[in-house]
Amino acid sequence: MYGAMQCSRDLPPNDCADCLLSQLTNFTIEVRGDTMTTAYIKSYTCYVTYSMEPIEIRSPSTAEPPEIPSPLPAEPPEISSPPPAVAGFVSAPSSKHSKMNLIIAVSISMVVGSIFCLAILAWCYWRWQKERTDEMEQEDIFGDEEMKEEFRKGAGPRRFGYHELAVATGRFADSEKLGEGGFGSVYRGHIKDLNLDVAIKRVSKSSKQGRKEYVSEVRTISRLRHRNLVQLNGWCHGRGELLLVYELMPNGSLDTHLYNTDKKLSWTTR
Repeated sequence: MYGAMQCSRDLPPNDCADCLLSQLTNFTIEVRGDTMTTAYIKSYTCYVTYSMEPIEIRSPSTAEPPEIPSPLPAEPPEISSPPPAVAGFVSAPSSKHSKMNLIIAVSISMVVGSIFCLAILAWCYWRWQKERTDEMEQEDIFGDEEMKEEFRKGAGPRRFGYHELAVATGRFADSEKLGEGGFGSVYRGHIKDLNLDVAIKRVSKSSKQGRKEYVSEVRTISRLRHRNLVQLNGWCHGRGELLLVYELMPNGSLDTHLYNTDKKLSWTTR
């Protein structure tokens, strides 16, 4: 009969002796009988065996370690996925962001609209104030009730707008200037609406007599009608300007011919 016993390599001598003694006690009890040819008993740290045949002694390095069940792999934690998007609804952050954008857009629209309305009101007030000033200025210039009544009925000269006369003279260009006197300058112009060539007298602002001259000519010439007199077609006072619109004399003024020593008129022309 052959026998063998061995401990694990890392087991201290005292613990190895205790382990083998314990195994031998159990081994003696378990191997009773004559029919057994081989028997062994082992634990985690030592083992004991016997056999009727020679026993192969394993080195401590090749001793089979006890089988320890490997732990099961830990299951990954469940991550809850966000609920699927439903048409017509958005998540809370997106809804909050959209609401904020809507508030900002409405606020900006209200501010812009308010500024636009204020600008329109300011323009209307300026226009009303300007018309009122022009009317008061007209009443101050033409204090004669009879003349104001003639203008209302259309019997007197026509009142032109400043822009209309400025366009007719090319913004009072020097190339359109016909002459210049003590009370102002005279420009050639063409009024497209009437298809009429006119001479526009621009009363000098620096002339103290300009205002009186302006009123005097409107009052006097507008009531005179003669083929040998220059006809006053209209007038304008606006933007600080005093303008008189006469019919244009293509051949110039009569005095330029009467007192021209270089070129005398024939008796027929006279």
